[in-house]
Amino acid sequence: MDEFETIKEMLNNQENIIKIRNATKNSELVMLKFLKKKICWLSRDFNNHKNNTQFSQLQRIYIPLIFFKLWQIFNYTIQHNKALNLSILLADEEWGIYHFFSKDKLKKVLELSRITQIELKIQQDNI
Repeated sequence: MDEFETIKEMLNNQENIIKIRNATKNSELVMLKFLKKKICWLSRDFNNHKNNTQFSQLQRIYIPLIFFKLWQIFNYTIQHNKALNLSILLADEEWGIYHFFSKDKLKKVLELSRITQIELKIQQDNI
């Protein structure tokens, strides 16, 4: 299974999302770090190959939605778990995640993918 399918599968599993949202145990933090790493690899590839055929049309639409979904999960985790400092995970320069999760960058990516409000609403309802 490629990186894209791995991430898609992880985020489509509601149990995983709940674990990430309530991350307090080491095993859950490991999963969060793993997911972050995978997303960073994917985002790097996506940014480097936006205009070529490496990604299918479906992936070009779905990848920014994955980032949007992750951004919401991370936000939720930070807001609802004050004891856990996730800023270190989010601001890891090695993976370039910090700039990717800024609102402006996210907005730009969503615009680039030409996602309609309807498609975005469907994804939000599934979180």
